[in-house]
Amino acid sequence: MTDNPPPGPGRVVAGRYLLQQRLGRGGMSTVWRARDQVLDRDVAVKIVAEMEDAEVTAERFRREARATAALNHPNIVTVFDAGVDDGRAFLVMELLPGHTLADEVRARGALPVEEVREIAVQVAGALSAAHAAGLVHRDIKPGNIARTAGGAAKVLDFGITHIIDEGAAHASHPLTATGAVIGTAAFLAPEQARGERVDGRADLYSLGCVLYALLTGQPPFRGATAVTTMMMHATEPAPRVLGARPDLPEGFAVVIQAMLQKDPNDRPQSADAVARAIRAQTPEEAAAYLPVPGANDDTTVMPARAATPADPADAEEPFQMEEAEGRRTRLLIGMVAVALLVAAGFAWWLLSQNASL
Repeated sequence: MTDNPPPGPGRVVAGRYLLQQRLGRGGMSTVWRARDQVLDRDVAVKIVAEMEDAEVTAERFRREARATAALNHPNIVTVFDAGVDDGRAFLVMELLPGHTLADEVRARGALPVEEVREIAVQVAGALSAAHAAGLVHRDIKPGNIARTAGGAAKVLDFGITHIIDEGAAHASHPLTATGAVIGTAAFLAPEQARGERVDGRADLYSLGCVLYALLTGQPPFRGATAVTTMMMHATEPAPRVLGARPDLPEGFAVVIQAMLQKDPNDRPQSADAVARAIRAQTPEEAAAYLPVPGANDDTTVMPARAATPADPADAEEPFQMEEAEGRRTRLLIGMVAVALLVAAGFAWWLLSQNASL
């Protein structure tokens, strides 16, 4: 690891990308507007904090950039280049003219229901394509979803979070220590908060948090600290979105609540199922794409029998069981009586054979 100064305006990354203006900054990365001096076009360059094993990291970034670029999905930002410059990983992407959804919520507050529905379908489509290619985002949040000039949603940062996560398992740098949790606390899946391995269903939980935030103006959980927020994701039931947004169609609300289930098995099992459920016109139609909570538990609790059975044959079953139990009781009494008679007869025979007894 080197002691290079942080990047700033006027610096050229990888001998090619001239940094011009900082567009945003997160916990471990900064996004810059830059000029590609080779192709003479504007691009966005995301630069991550210094990392160890620069050569290994560079190869991981190139591999992830190739995988992301191969997706070629209209709702996933196009990746042009990736690598490491002066010990800092960078990702070069298309420059989008619109703001991120985080910017929009800050400026506009809660968004209209149908606008959020369209965003949800577009992001679910992007996740479906990524998951099919074996990529899990791990940091779906409003700040990682940007708008095109036409208003379409585009998911940012596929690949870069995966690289940081891999580094966390092997490096000793304070930013990437073993056991570090990758993601943003307000949109973190419970299994991520517990430091467990994740799959695409963690992205679906995070998307549920994003939709809740877009509809209400704030995420479902907000603790005093990041750790408190993570614990809330792991342990507390998700608040009902209908309570904060009463005009939300019930079917849409059902899908969001399903996405916010603690157990991944109780959530929609694919991003495609999410998109289909969100498009549904009724709660019943939406439920067809959602699992029944608890259906995959090892122990199944059977529901109690209704007091008035729908089938007349069922109404006779308790009486038939009582009658059978009565027959078994009478049979047992009869067997005991026979045994006593046999014992008495044997005793009388012994007495008749031996007068001394």
